[in-house]
Amino acid sequence: MYTHDKNKPFSAYLKRKAGKSEVEQHETDDLPVVDCKEPKLVRVFDTDKIEEFAEQNGRSSNSRITCKRLLGHLEDTNGYLPLVEIPKTIIGDLEELSNRFPNFLQVIEYYKQEFALAKFNDYPIFTAQPLLIAGPPGIGKTAFCHELAKLVNTHFEFISMSSITAGFILSGSSSKWAEGSYGKVVQSLAAGKCANPLLLLDEVDKAGGDKRYDSLGSLYSLLENETASKFIDEALDVPIDASHIAWVATANYQERIPEPIVSRFTIIEVSPPIANEMPKILNSVYKKILQKHHWGTLFQEELTEAVVDKLISTKVEPRFLQKLLIGACGRAVLRTTTDYNPTQKLEITVDDFILSDLQNKPVPKPMPKKTWDQPDVVVIPVFSMPRLADDRNKEETIINWSVREIDHDGANRNHHLVGYIPSLQTGRVTSPIQEFDRKSMQLKTFSGRKYILEGSPGLSFEGDMAWEQWKQANDIRQEIDVTHQYWIIH
Repeated sequence: MYTHDKNKPFSAYLKRKAGKSEVEQHETDDLPVVDCKEPKLVRVFDTDKIEEFAEQNGRSSNSRITCKRLLGHLEDTNGYLPLVEIPKTIIGDLEELSNRFPNFLQVIEYYKQEFALAKFNDYPIFTAQPLLIAGPPGIGKTAFCHELAKLVNTHFEFISMSSITAGFILSGSSSKWAEGSYGKVVQSLAAGKCANPLLLLDEVDKAGGDKRYDSLGSLYSLLENETASKFIDEALDVPIDASHIAWVATANYQERIPEPIVSRFTIIEVSPPIANEMPKILNSVYKKILQKHHWGTLFQEELTEAVVDKLISTKVEPRFLQKLLIGACGRAVLRTTTDYNPTQKLEITVDDFILSDLQNKPVPKPMPKKTWDQPDVVVIPVFSMPRLADDRNKEETIINWSVREIDHDGANRNHHLVGYIPSLQTGRVTSPIQEFDRKSMQLKTFSGRKYILEGSPGLSFEGDMAWEQWKQANDIRQEIDVTHQYWIIH
């Protein structure tokens, strides 16, 4: 989710580390030299064994396709991935974070200690022992983890445990099955291209599903360094090194988590913010809103004391503050449109807030039945996703693609194309596939859109994010990767 910028000199170093030919090494030596230490690498994937495993299977077998997809995503790293270094400013950054999350002081102190120890190493890599943040809903646990990942500047993966129904979603399922594919752990390492990503297990106490397929089973080995260094994803059947992953989990009720899993975490209880902490939180959320939106420059930088007191008295949960404040900003603009003075900053007043709909917890509305007469578009909150043009005869090229099968109503199984559209710089989930021409690698979806499948199947961060958000929006719990039905390795 958060990834590093591409670095050509670093890519050249990876090639040298991977043991390329002398000719290739000579070519990469012509690249500019980076004025910094060469990154520390570890071999996370044994690409030789993965390649060997792939060659043992038939050309059209799912095992071979799965391995080839992973090798394609790893490109020329030969399985070596960098260990991300802790930013030099991390302690100060954590201090600043405590202003926005004053009720997380114990958690912040925990990471300060972890990072202080790491800085004594020859190479101060980002590392932290597994942490479980427990506390009531709505106090900002997930939001804090997002902010922490940004400060560390490593790859970040959000895994909603409430939607996980079986252990293979984390650890993969045998590629000998038609629907078998590697799990979230391998996917995160390959997509992030770093050996020490930060993985968030959100609401781990809500993990459920069929008891025959323990959704937490893989954590017994993943949370222990010794066994994680030889972790086996069932789809690959080859050990990988997952021992450098930094794990953080959130839970509302830690007593609902199996004791052997809980024992592998350091547990910190976080309480709702108290009254004297709320002014910092309110103004922090408000400033972040102003920085995020172009209209933020129209408003005063601080909330008035009257507004702060009003919000504190209503005991609004932190997770609702952003929605409430944005709504108040909109009403402030409407209120001053007729006599707007561009030289004077707008000010939110108590009258700009409508609190009645936030007094109680919102009641979830039933998910409407999905209709397929709409354009192929999925809205992702963390991205600004452009819509496709109204001309449905236009062909869009999609790369790093895959095809997923889902069961909408227990009777009809539909195939959806997932991938990345370079022209729009966005991930895409299409409506059901209606027609497919293998010769031209073109397909047409239910909405009438046409797509050209360019290159071999692969992983895409934007596509995977779109897929996860689309599944959540449509209440999809089970999926099957059927990419092999659309791709034949020649």
